[in-house]
Amino acid sequence: MSVKRLIAALVALVIIASLSGCISKVWVYDFVEEGSITRGDEKWRPRNINYYFSNGLVLDENEISGPHSYSGDFTVSVDFYLVTSASDTSYIEFLLTASEDDVFNGVIGGMFLEGIGSPGSTFNLFYYTPASGAKYPGSVPIASELDEVGSNTMAMKKVGDVLKFYINGTLVPLSLEIAEDDGASLCPMLGCYYTVSDNTVFEKVTIKYKGDQILID
Repeated sequence: MSVKRLIAALVALVIIASLSGCISKVWVYDFVEEGSITRGDEKWRPRNINYYFSNGLVLDENEISGPHSYSGDFTVSVDFYLVTSASDTSYIEFLLTASEDDVFNGVIGGMFLEGIGSPGSTFNLFYYTPASGAKYPGSVPIASELDEVGSNTMAMKKVGDVLKFYINGTLVPLSLEIAEDDGASLCPMLGCYYTVSDNTVFEKVTIKYKGDQILID
C-alpha cells in the first residue's frame, strides 16, 4: 500500500471512529485564564452572588453549575488548589444534576469531600431523587489522598448509569448507580462551604464526552 493510500485509510478510520462515538470530545474551562464565569454564550450559573476570583474561582458558601449538560458517557475533571489545615478545613460538593430549568432542585448524585485538611476528612457519596429524597450510600477516609496544601484533581466518570470517582488519579473504592430520567442529560455542579477566605480555589474544569453537549440558556 502506498503512503498516500495509507494516510487516506487512517484519516477515514479516524472519521468513522469519531462519528461512531469512539473518540471523546474535550471541553475545557480555565478559571485562572478566564477570570470570569462567562465566555461567549457559555455562562456558569451561581446560586448566589458570593463568589470571586483569586488565581481561580472561589465559592463562598455557594454552588455553581456548568454552562452545558451532557448525554451519554463522559468524565468531568476538576483541578483545585487547597490551603487547608485541621483548624481551617474545607467542604466541597461535586455533583451532577438532571434539571436544566431549576438546576439546584434536580440533583441526581455525586460526591462530597468533608473536613478537608483534617486527619478525619471523608469522601461521601450523595444521591437524590424526588421520590426517595437525599441519601448518603457510602463514605471512606480520604485524607491520605489529598494534598491539604497544594494542587489536587477530582474526577467523576459516568459510564451507563454508574458513576466512578477519582482523587488525584486514585480510584475511590465506592461507586454510585444512578437512575436517569429517560433521555436526561446531566450538568456538573461545584460547591464549597464552611471555609475561611480562599482556602479552596477551583482552577480548571475538563470534560471528555462521547455524547451530546447541550448549551443551557
